[in-house]
Amino acid sequence: MEKYGIEKLDVAKEVIGHITYIENNKLHQKPVIYYNISDLKITKEMEQKFVPMKKREKTQEIEKSRGQGIGD
Repeated sequence: MEKYGIEKLDVAKEVIGHITYIENNKLHQKPVIYYNISDLKITKEMEQKFVPMKKREKTQEIEKSRGQGIGD
């Protein structure tokens, strides 16, 4: 969070998850700390860098339909 300059609200709770990965044919688990996005102070500038999922899905659906000759 410090790396990207994202601040958290005072009521933000840390959640610890575990990521499992394979390295040198051995299974490893690493703890990862994350926060609920609603507990973060996201600026408008940061928000504009990300395309909302609904908009992205809609764009993909339109591209698929064009490839199939639907709505052309």
